[in-house]
Amino acid sequence: MNKNIKKEDLARLDEDILEGWKKYAPATSTDISELRGAFKFRNWQGHGRYRVPRHNPKYNFAYVQLMAQSIMSGFPFEY
Repeated sequence: MNKNIKKEDLARLDEDILEGWKKYAPATSTDISELRGAFKFRNWQGHGRYRVPRHNPKYNFAYVQLMAQSIMSGFPFEY
């Protein structure tokens, strides 16, 4: 990373990008909240939490794929 770039100048996925999406496209707000939950679960698993969580996670591949498709179709991306 460039040493001249400050950490506070970088965009964070959760706090900056996803929150911005919720404001810009409120129709996808629920899907984005679900996606944030999936990221939190992924981070929990990815940092060595191998026991079964108390709350039965619904985040499997098919569910996350459906969330992503819903966001992609509901958000006004420009190509």
